[in-house]
Amino acid sequence: MGASSLDILPLFNREYLWLIAVANVIAWPVVYYVMQEWLQGFTYRVGFDPVVFLITGGLAVALAIATISVQALRAVRSDPVTTLRYE
Repeated sequence: MGASSLDILPLFNREYLWLIAVANVIAWPVVYYVMQEWLQGFTYRVGFDPVVFLITGGLAVALAIATISVQALRAVRSDPVTTLRYE
């Protein structure tokens, strides 16, 4: 209803970033426990740094923002007449 494409992008991103944050909070403890158990089986022990979780979480967020933004911009910039013609 008159919103610009820059006003719509944060709405889409906020919804998906919430889901990504919940998924990371659920997955991090599980992965940490599994990795600790798996690394115990090796002769030469390797330290497991929790910073890896922050890096992978940041990469997941960056990838999600890029993907969502591209798709949202494509949808916003498309002509509604051509979309409605085929439906």
